[in-house]
Amino acid sequence: SERAIPKVHLAVYSSTKAAMSMFTKSIAVEYARRNIRCNCVNPGIINSGMIKPYLDDPEARKVLESRLPMGRIGEPRDVANAVLFFASEESSWITGTTLNVDGGRSASEG
Repeated sequence: SERAIPKVHLAVYSSTKAAMSMFTKSIAVEYARRNIRCNCVNPGIINSGMIKPYLDDPEARKVLESRLPMGRIGEPRDVANAVLFFASEESSWITGTTLNVDGGRSASEG
């Protein structure tokens, strides 16, 4: 079903995601000498109110899941765990990075 993925405003949506990635890199470089890290989490299709109408429609949900290499819709905890990683000491030497939390979708789109 083509109604599974909204097509309106994709240019704005996509360009803001790209802008966040470049903003993250710029801030990371600017503040690195102060030992301030800046990273970005780029969520994919997450089980949230934003896509609830599509998740409630079994056909639409199936289409969404078929576009994800991991075969499932992400959960809010998937994004939260990425943020917790960036906030932890385990990522103390990581800055300027955008982490796609999208079940492999960005890797599969070329």
